[in-house]
Amino acid sequence: MSKIKAVVYARVSSDEQSRKDFSIPKIQVPECIKYIKEEGWLFAGSYIDEGIDCNAFIKRTELQRMINGDSDNYDVIVVWSYDRLVGDDENTRGMIYHNLDKKKKQITSVRQKARIVSPDEYDPKGLNVAQQRQITDIGVSFDRKIRRERFMESRTKTVANGRHISEPPYGYKLIRRVHPEDKRRTIGYRTINEEESLILKRIFIERADVKSFRAIAFNLNKDGIRARKGGFWTNARIYQVLKNPYPCGTIIWGKTTDRKYGDEKILTLIPEEKWQYYKVNRELEKYYKPAISKVLFNRVQEVNKINKRLKGKGSYSPNILAGLLKCPVCGRPMVEGSGRQLKKYYLSYYICSSHHNDGVCKNKKRIRAPELKEAVIKEVIKYINDPEEFKEYQKQKKKETIEEIKRESVGYKNKLEKSQLRLRSLNMKFIDGKIKEDYYKELLVGLEDEEEKLKGSIDKINEKLGGFKLKKNNILEIKALGKNFYKMFMELDNAKKKHILHTLIEEIRVNNDKVQIFYKV
Repeated sequence: MSKIKAVVYARVSSDEQSRKDFSIPKIQVPECIKYIKEEGWLFAGSYIDEGIDCNAFIKRTELQRMINGDSDNYDVIVVWSYDRLVGDDENTRGMIYHNLDKKKKQITSVRQKARIVSPDEYDPKGLNVAQQRQITDIGVSFDRKIRRERFMESRTKTVANGRHISEPPYGYKLIRRVHPEDKRRTIGYRTINEEESLILKRIFIERADVKSFRAIAFNLNKDGIRARKGGFWTNARIYQVLKNPYPCGTIIWGKTTDRKYGDEKILTLIPEEKWQYYKVNRELEKYYKPAISKVLFNRVQEVNKINKRLKGKGSYSPNILAGLLKCPVCGRPMVEGSGRQLKKYYLSYYICSSHHNDGVCKNKKRIRAPELKEAVIKEVIKYINDPEEFKEYQKQKKKETIEEIKRESVGYKNKLEKSQLRLRSLNMKFIDGKIKEDYYKELLVGLEDEEEKLKGSIDKINEKLGGFKLKKNNILEIKALGKNFYKMFMELDNAKKKHILHTLIEEIRVNNDKVQIFYKV
């Protein structure tokens, strides 16, 4: 009887595996060859896949060559551990077993040895084979689960020590330096990206001024500033940048868990209450520098928290017709979109949100935004120039506006009281020695700035209130406002333009290129 021919198959999925427990030249191949010699088999060669996940069957070129191309050259496949050949994905595992069974090839492992018979006696459909594979699959799943737990523990420990291990956040870049102990390896450090850090500061400052995510993204795209990978800025990208505390010295860990199935990675989101926060260790991250102050970061988080309570969703959006323009077919709001950048012009248009989001509405028509906005302003001027109609409107609106300003004044006064209480509490903690001097000074500056701004806002509101009380509804003043309205309106910023239009208009519809405006009076 001829001797059994055996080949070795080895695989690692990462550089870390090749350096530690699964080294191909030091552990896997030598131990497999030693096992082949002990059994008295003939060594027929080795097949090695490096840096490939076990479930990525298409990328494992050496495995495919072994199964399909060189299947006549051996009888047995020897692996160091079964999970080097098959993984926990049923489809990949079934594909490998199916191809090997067709050609009557046996599998054994150094760590879990299987009973090997001569090629003539081997029956892949036999009960022994099925039982052996069932035990093997359980072992593979258990081994992979234990290794993943150990891997995640080591990563968590690294982050807890104050070292960032994932892709550098926006505003930072990765630099590599030679490992002090092993010259063949390098260590990655995070350091400030000068170009991105300026954009990062701009985003934080604009958000601290209570600009919406959409307005910030719109302005960045309009100025030709692109996101890290060359795409356009979106609300979600702005939110992710503002939510990450790494630029002020804190690492977030445990936001998601991921699991790979072949080439597909499945992410599972973890609730924000379970996130873990660690301070950056300056000894491990020796090239790290904060890109923004903690005061600015905390101020932005406060803005994000109260954003849902702000009156008028998206009130600082550059889309001055948001919420007013309705689709003539389905009645849903029309949203502003943007086309390609043509030379120096940034094209924008309005389209039905129902058609744009889910395709339910059949209204595909796009209305050019610049022309529509100009037409709306002209219609508003005509309305203001009608003295009797506008005078009646002013009488009613005057009462509503005074009440709104009074409510706004009370809100600012409450905020001022809370700010003064926080300031007193901070001073008491510093006196009791509960806060370090550097941290105290940093917080003190932020609270004093906040107090000054609130006092300034209250003074402005009081001036407005006094102005409303003294103002008289004179028909000549109304006419003058109508004549100068266009010039005055175009000089305002988007927030004020939007406030004026939302104050006057209930709804706008466009039928057959004709603008129809429904006023609130």
